[in-house]
Amino acid sequence: MGGWKSNFNIGYNLPSKFHISVDDNLYTLNLTFGMPYEDLLARNYTVKIILPEGASNIKVKLPTESKYQIAYDKYFSYLDLFGRPIVVITMSNSFDIHRIPFQVIFSLMIGGLSI
Repeated sequence: MGGWKSNFNIGYNLPSKFHISVDDNLYTLNLTFGMPYEDLLARNYTVKIILPEGASNIKVKLPTESKYQIAYDKYFSYLDLFGRPIVVITMSNSFDIHRIPFQVIFSLMIGGLSI
């Protein structure tokens, strides 16, 4: 009475012009939390959003009644000086009903200047 157990990662880039809106120097990233597959249970589901270098004042808007865990980290890539902020959202036992829209709001500073 076993079952299938498979670990896998899915990674992709999104064009920002379709998912980011700007208002008064605040950038709002609109995405959907959840797996791209139907009828699949994820025991440990993690979403990592890598923001541009210089992003600050990061806020995540998720429903408070769910069991999401939010953490922050840094990612260093080629020619990065300070690192890119990462928002890490994890949830245990994620299923189709947990597929919800969420927002990441941040401001962008480059060289001490607000863009």
